[in-house]
Amino acid sequence: MIITWDNISEVNRRIKERDLAYKVHLSDGCGGQSMWIESVDKTNHFDNLDDSI
Repeated sequence: MIITWDNISEVNRRIKERDLAYKVHLSDGCGGQSMWIESVDKTNHFDNLDDSI
């Protein structure tokens, strides 16, 4: 499956709408993609992520 920049933008928009302190990133290099979730709030330990999205 190929993930586009538009997909990442949409996910980040939905996260922001729910007032969650996360940001999704996409890296594309050497023929492979990687995606990761960053907590913008350093005290957050991803506890509320499963229930919110």
